[in-house]
Amino acid sequence: MDHVAEDILGITKKSISHVSYDDPGWRITDNDGNPIPSEKLPFNIVKKTRKNVYGILHMIVTEEQQKKFLHINAAPVLDEHDNFLYMVASIEDITQKKQDEIELDTYRSNLENLVIDRTSELEEKNKNLQHYLKLFQDREFRIKELRDKITELEKQSEEKN
Repeated sequence: MDHVAEDILGITKKSISHVSYDDPGWRITDNDGNPIPSEKLPFNIVKKTRKNVYGILHMIVTEEQQKKFLHINAAPVLDEHDNFLYMVASIEDITQKKQDEIELDTYRSNLENLVIDRTSELEEKNKNLQHYLKLFQDREFRIKELRDKITELEKQSEEKN
């Protein structure tokens, strides 16, 4: 374990030697906070399949109670008889990226709600405008009818005179 891993995991090389990969103290969960069974952890997958794994995402809670989102790639180291010896892994702290994604999702959700609210307001205003338009159209139609009637009455009056 190197100093970068110590920083990411919040644990020293000396103290990690007394902790197993699936120690409950790691409080390993998926990104939604649901516990991950031991058999789904990178170490067990690599040990069982003897194949590389890529893009494993999970979260741990450090001793300082900080949530850390991790992106893990891992590979087995095998002996000449294909027996599993140990695993090497790269661990990337993607906590800031996850926090940014969560914040972006919050903004997106708020924006969608604003769009829904604004659309509802505009639909109501449009409905009102359609009502007034209908009133004006009816009024214009009635005015035309009255003008036609006046014209007709004027013609009749002229004919009588």
